[in-house]
Amino acid sequence: MGGVDQFDKLLGSYRPQIRGKKWWWPFFSNIINISVVAAWRLFGWMNNRPGNKTSHLDFRRNIVL
Repeated sequence: MGGVDQFDKLLGSYRPQIRGKKWWWPFFSNIINISVVAAWRLFGWMNNRPGNKTSHLDFRRNIVL
C-alpha cells in the first residue's frame, strides 16, 4: 500500500460521526481529522525509539484529555 492508501485507511478508522446543519461542518471535521492523523504520523516518526510505540487511538485520547 502506498502512502495515500495508508492515510485514507487511518482517516476512516476513527472518523467522527457528527452531523450538522451547516454546510461547512463536514469540511471542518475532515480538516481536524486530517490534522490529527498527520500529527500522529509525525509523532511516530519523531519518537521511533524501541518501546516508544503510541497507537493511533491512544494518541487521539491524549489529545482529547
